[in-house]
Amino acid sequence: MSLPSEALDLIIHYSRPVFDTSDEIWEIVGDPNFHLTLAAVSTHWREAVLSKPVLWTTILFRNVRLARADKYAHYLQLCFERSKKLYLDISISFAKGEWDYSPHLLTSSSDTLILKNLDRIYDLRPQFPPYKWIAMIPTMPTLNTLGIISRFDDIISLPKLEIEALVDIFIRAPAREIRFQPCNESISRIKLTKVPIDVCIRLLQGCPSLIEFSCSRAGSPTDDFRSAILRGSLTLQYLSHFEWEVPGAPAIDWSDALMEHLRLPSLTSLVWRETNASAWGHSARLFFENLPTTFKNLRIVGVSDASVREVDIMGWIHYNTEVETVQMVDCGGELIRSLFENMLFEEGADEDDSFYFPLLESVVINGCRDSNGGTLHVLPAELGIIFAEALKAREESLLTFVLEMNSVGLEEWLPSVKDMLMELEQDGLDLAIYDRSRSVDWLEFKEVISDSFQDWIEQWD
Repeated sequence: MSLPSEALDLIIHYSRPVFDTSDEIWEIVGDPNFHLTLAAVSTHWREAVLSKPVLWTTILFRNVRLARADKYAHYLQLCFERSKKLYLDISISFAKGEWDYSPHLLTSSSDTLILKNLDRIYDLRPQFPPYKWIAMIPTMPTLNTLGIISRFDDIISLPKLEIEALVDIFIRAPAREIRFQPCNESISRIKLTKVPIDVCIRLLQGCPSLIEFSCSRAGSPTDDFRSAILRGSLTLQYLSHFEWEVPGAPAIDWSDALMEHLRLPSLTSLVWRETNASAWGHSARLFFENLPTTFKNLRIVGVSDASVREVDIMGWIHYNTEVETVQMVDCGGELIRSLFENMLFEEGADEDDSFYFPLLESVVINGCRDSNGGTLHVLPAELGIIFAEALKAREESLLTFVLEMNSVGLEEWLPSVKDMLMELEQDGLDLAIYDRSRSVDWLEFKEVISDSFQDWIEQWD
């Protein structure tokens, strides 16, 4: 007896894997080939699977070997045919070094089919792609998302990428030569890893409609004459999320110039990463001082005690900025001290008095470093005193506050500190404190984390 069609449709629906496409590599929960398994159950199930074109629109090939190209080409042909005219998402990882001199995309028979269906490719994620795949990217008119991962000795040449549909770009490419210049205003999100610093800056300059931009581990510049160093103002009107990792030499000169000239009037979320304590550059202060006072979320990664002694990152940000959440990841204890001490003091005079970050209601600390760079397992007692005094000073204007310590304990906090915090809670402050991710037992537990704050934190976990 066959299952009713409605029941089988539910089985197929809930068997589908979940794809996270927010990075250069798809993250998949479930079996990407689930439809093949279901089709093998019975003739009835096979017919149901074949009748649903959407089940054949996602193509995932891992470590494609040249010797097995026919196998992949056959499945690719099935997907092209059975998906009818729907858009296609393709993630294909090539075995390193095997395809460099191949005359085909896959095989001679499949190449023709691929070229005929370029206008159906919506999401393309090639890993270690041979040049033939790179060369055909500009001929994909409906391409919305492009994610490339390459090797050091690869050449990625896309001198013009005039695809009006293109919105998202992800590149992890420590290439010795990369020429990449989009020529449209549709691109809204770019994430770059190990890309030469001058290419990163050209992408910023060439994408005026950007909403999200992330750059980490920027490589040495490809431009020996420094013509890509930014020399004039660059304002990105729509950019709301900016993530920057401070590079080391020789890329620091390019980074320094960018920090001097970049303006982000619509910024809401900033992620700042440090890789080298001596590589901040003289213009980092100017960048922080010119941040809009309306940005909400600040995440700082890897800023050491040595850096804090040289630069006052918390002091650079305007005291009246509307930051609601500060997250520090593997930073030195001195940065935490700087934040708590700034929270303690008011700026201004008389009725215009205002606390530093007056809307701040959440501090999250994921890992902490001592002055030698080692792991700090317990937050010092003196920081607890400063924190409690800061909350006490802001008592009249503060309604809720979350302090979340992950991998860091509060064993050294003095009883007097705990008493002060308990008194604040009794006076009406909605207070939650987490010790190594667990709510402390000396406060009445309240779930005060807002949905929006929790969503923002979870994206980094």
